[in-house]
Amino acid sequence: MNKTIHRAQTRGHADHGWLDTYHTFSFAGYYDPRRIHFGALRVLNDDTVAPGEGFGTHPHDNMEIVSIALEGALRHGDSMGNMQELRPGEIQVMSAGTGITHSEMNASDTEPVKFLQIWVLTDAENHTPRYNQIRLAPAKRNELYQFIHNVADEIVKKARVDLECYGLENLPQENGYLITPNHQGLFDIVAVFKTHDKTAKFVLKKELASTILIKDVVKTLDYYALDRSNIRDGAKMVKNVSKEIEAGMNYVIYPEGTRSKQGNKIGEFKGGTFKIALKSHCPIVPVAMIDCYQVFDNNTIKPVKAQIHYLKPIEYDEYKDLKTPEIAALVQSRIQACMDEYC
Repeated sequence: MNKTIHRAQTRGHADHGWLDTYHTFSFAGYYDPRRIHFGALRVLNDDTVAPGEGFGTHPHDNMEIVSIALEGALRHGDSMGNMQELRPGEIQVMSAGTGITHSEMNASDTEPVKFLQIWVLTDAENHTPRYNQIRLAPAKRNELYQFIHNVADEIVKKARVDLECYGLENLPQENGYLITPNHQGLFDIVAVFKTHDKTAKFVLKKELASTILIKDVVKTLDYYALDRSNIRDGAKMVKNVSKEIEAGMNYVIYPEGTRSKQGNKIGEFKGGTFKIALKSHCPIVPVAMIDCYQVFDNNTIKPVKAQIHYLKPIEYDEYKDLKTPEIAALVQSRIQACMDEYC
């Protein structure tokens, strides 16, 4: 079978001010006779809609239309009387059939909404119009996490790492906590996946999120890629991650912001990380990584010993009256004490 790879940067593009859109296939003002459709897949648009804007009421017929929210919230309304908001983790399916009118608007007046718009050619004309919206089941996310957990186990074995894990009994019984390890190297992420059974998501700087091996692991589960040079992106991260923690998701974030590259010496913990905790009132779980820098960062094939220590959580009542730099210093001191004892 002959294969043709179309890179993302070769897609059609239009910026209408209120709409910034990329077209995989010929659409609207973009036409390429080599890119009309792929089988029944007719449209794949990557749309970003400005705050308060959107696609006003317009008609469709005989097309299956799928929308997948990536960021923000999309407000849907249609001639069948459906009024819904679509958010990340949800999928909207609309069968236009004999004819339907609908609108898709940004539900926020302050934040853009980013979503995929997908059109699929129908198997037969003049179906009865219908609408459905689903949220991906947490069970499915848990299955993916357990899969990655097993992959991490194999990575540890293949890398000849004797990983000693302590303190799992300290993890909160209820989900919705913030894990804050010191950051020694690329193996840190694998070590967390290997030892932490409960589903968790990561906040990673964009450069690390694109690293070979790491990007494939974290993208399987979803993660938040943070541009640390963008203040607005940081504020958005705090808001979104806090909401997810309040809803019961566990998150891993590295308060140093980058690998220390100094072996078992800890870099300064940044106070901004802990705005998440103050906003969500969640337990903070300090985690001490010891000798993890030796695994992927020292270019050695020799067997390596490394340690990961889950320390007792710091509850909201203990830090609620502290400023974020003070919380950072508290967490760092707990990790440093553990490292002083076990290094």
